[in-house]
Amino acid sequence: MSVSMFSALLNADKTHPPRAGVSNLTAAEAEKAVSGNLCRCTGYRPLVDACKSFSADVDIEDLGFNTFCKKGLPCYDHTLSSQVCTFPEFLKKELKSLDDDPRKYRWSSPVSISELQSLLGLENGVSVKLVAGNTSTGYYKEEKDKKYDRFVDIRRIPELTVVRRDEKGVELGAAITISKAIEVLRENESVLILAKIAAHMEKIASRFVRNTGTIGGNIIMAQRKHFPSDLTTILVAARATVKIMSTGSGVQEQYTLEEFLQRPPLEAKSVLLSLTIPSWRPMKYSPLNTHLLFETYRAAPRPLGNALAFLNAAFSAEVSLNKAGDGVVVNDCLLAFGAYGTKHAHRAKKVEDFLAGKVISDEVLLEAISLLKDEIVPDKGTSNPGYRSSLAVTFLFEFFGSLTTNSWLNGGCKEPLKPVAMLSSAQQIVENQEYSPVGKGIEKTGAKLQASGEAVYVDDIPSPENCLYGAFIYSTMPLARIKSIGFKENRVPEGVLGIITYKDIPKGGQNVGTKGFFASDLLFAEEVTHCAGQIIAFLVSLL
Repeated sequence: MSVSMFSALLNADKTHPPRAGVSNLTAAEAEKAVSGNLCRCTGYRPLVDACKSFSADVDIEDLGFNTFCKKGLPCYDHTLSSQVCTFPEFLKKELKSLDDDPRKYRWSSPVSISELQSLLGLENGVSVKLVAGNTSTGYYKEEKDKKYDRFVDIRRIPELTVVRRDEKGVELGAAITISKAIEVLRENESVLILAKIAAHMEKIASRFVRNTGTIGGNIIMAQRKHFPSDLTTILVAARATVKIMSTGSGVQEQYTLEEFLQRPPLEAKSVLLSLTIPSWRPMKYSPLNTHLLFETYRAAPRPLGNALAFLNAAFSAEVSLNKAGDGVVVNDCLLAFGAYGTKHAHRAKKVEDFLAGKVISDEVLLEAISLLKDEIVPDKGTSNPGYRSSLAVTFLFEFFGSLTTNSWLNGGCKEPLKPVAMLSSAQQIVENQEYSPVGKGIEKTGAKLQASGEAVYVDDIPSPENCLYGAFIYSTMPLARIKSIGFKENRVPEGVLGIITYKDIPKGGQNVGTKGFFASDLLFAEEVTHCAGQIIAFLVSLL
C-alpha cells in the first residue's frame, strides 16, 4: 500500500510542484491508488483516510485521527521525489546487445526486431517464452512450474514500445504497460472514445499490476488462453487492429482485433507488434447531423482493482435524426460483450443487424433486448448465468434507452448511467415471518465498530502504571525431560520478577488448562513434555 501511494504521489506532481505540505493528488486519486490493496484487518477506512490526508482537496478535520500529520509525522515533501532511487544510469550503459553466441544464455534482452528473430530462429525444439511484465504467472499458477529452455525480455525493442499518433489513429507498441497506455490516451482526452477507453483501463487489475503488465500480454492471454479480458472487449468495440509478425519469415500481417481473437492461438515464434485504435469518423454517406456514441460498461464484485468482471461490454454507434426530426436513427452500431462465460469478446451481430436503419423506440428496443437474450448466453458451467445475461440486457438498455427521449433531440445524448458497483460482502437474506426469528439476519456485535476502524483493541489501550507483562515459555521438543528453567549465565534480566511453573500452583489447585470430554490438558508441563509447543512456564516482567 505504501509503494502504491508513493507512486501515485510522484505521478501527481510531475506536471508542476504543489504548495508546501500537500500534493497535487486528489482524494479520488488517492482512493484509486490503494484500491488493489485488500488488507482490512484493522478496518479499511482509517488506512484510506490516512492516504487521503496527502491530497490537496480533502478537509483534514474530516479525517479525524486518521492522518499522518496529526500523529506528529513530517508532512509530505514533494522535493524528495528527486531523490527516488531508480535504475542507475551507469548500469544502463553496461547493458549490451547480444554477443556472438546467444545460445549460452537462458535470458536474453534483444534491442531490435532482427535480434529477436535471430533468437527465436536459433534451433527447432527449443521452448522460448517472451517476457515483458510476466504478470500472467499471478493468474495462471501453472506457469510457474512450466519449464522453458530460454526466456527473452522484449521490453527494450523499439518497435514494441512505439507510440505513434496521426490522423489515422493511435498506435501503441505491444510491450507498453497498461499504465503507459492510459497516460498516452489521456493526452488525447478531447477525443471522447480515447478518454473513455483510458477510464475503463483504470479499472483493470490494480495500479501495481497495470504498471508492469503490458497491453500485448493482456491481448495474448485472451487469444491463447481465453482470459476474460476487459481490454479486448472495449478495443473490439473501438474497431482496433493488431499487427503480427512471423519471426521466421519477417512478414507482417494486420488483422482487426476481432479477427485475431478468433484465429488459432498465436504460435510461439510469432510476435504481436502493436495495437492501433483508429480515428473514428462517420460513414461516407452519413447524414450531416450524425453523432458518434461510445460507452463502456463493467460489473464486478469490486468496482476497482483485482476483480474479474461478471460481464464487461462496450458499444459504439453512429446515430442521426430521421428526416421528420422526431426520432433517432441508428445508422451503424457495434455491440461487444465479454467475460460472461465465452472464449473471447463476442459481438451481438443479430442485434446490430436488427438495429441498423431503425428509429429507436420502445418497441424496437424491446425487440432488440429479446434478440440479445438469445445471443448472449453463458457457456455451460459458468457461474451466475442468469445474472450475467441480465447485465447484458441492462447495459444495452442504458445505452440506447436515452435515445428514445426528447432530451437527445433537444441538444445531445444523455450520458448513460454507470452500473451500481456490487459489494462482495453483500448477502441477500429473504426473511420469512412465518418462522421468525428463524432465517432472520442477525447483526454481529461490534461489526460496525470493527468495519469502520473505530473498535478499540487491547493494543490501543494505554498501559496502567506498574503494569505487569507476561509471556509463555514453550517446549521446543516432544517427550523431553525438563531438567531446569533459567536464564543464560544465571543472570536474571532487568525487570523480570519471576517464572511460574506447575510447582507454583497453590495447594489445593489443579494443573488443568482445558477440560475435555475424555481427558483434560495440563496447564503447564510437569516432568516430561507431551509435545513440542506445550507450555512449560509463564514469565512475569515489568517491561
